Amino acid sequence: MNPYECNAIDFLAKIDYLAKRKDLKTKDSLFKVLVHIQLREGFHLGLKVAGKVGLGNESCFYSYYGKEDPIMSGYPFSTHNHGLDDILFAGLDVEMSEMGAWQAYLLWMSPTVLPVFWHGGYICREYFFDRENFKGIIPTYGEMPVEVTLDQIPHPNVTIEGNKAIVTCPYWNDWEGLVLESMPIIFKGDGEIAFRRAKHKVLYKYNCGICF
Repeated sequence: MNPYECNAIDFLAKIDYLAKRKDLKTKDSLFKVLVHIQLREGFHLGLKVAGKVGLGNESCFYSYYGKEDPIMSGYPFSTHNHGLDDILFAGLDVEMSEMGAWQAYLLWMSPTVLPVFWHGGYICREYFFDRENFKGIIPTYGEMPVEVTLDQIPHPNVTIEGNKAIVTCPYWNDWEGLVLESMPIIFKGDGEIAFRRAKHKVLYKYNCGICF
């Protein structure tokens, strides 16, 4: 288990906790786990948890300025979260480092491991951070579970060249299979980052055949 996996295990536990705690005014405590990312002055972290809306719904984190949470004041978030990266990272300073890029990636992929509703389930991913307890069986929506071995699953990794980081991370999705994702992240200076189009290498092709 490498440092990226150890950090991700803590991250998954923390966001599961935050998704269940509707009484918390902000979700700022997430940055006790993501210590290489900071909220900009005056900003807070919020979490929209998927509701039973329309044909599907996803969850997402977002940053907001001031004391008034836009969700609580009726901000019209769309059913799906496409394009919300800017709303999240506008209020964040990301350290230019391997771990800074990794933690930015964790935030970026968080909708895939947060609660979803109906068609939102297509984005769901299974990650392999806890390798010590991985049994080699992946439950799926299909009739039979899939067996994989750890030697088929690369470890997450981050490389930096100049102002560009490449985060590579494997995941399982029931409509894609076992995939190695490579996400380019550009450090723009002053804590700002930009995500580029991710590349996906299919290591084990699988489609459960289920349509929501």
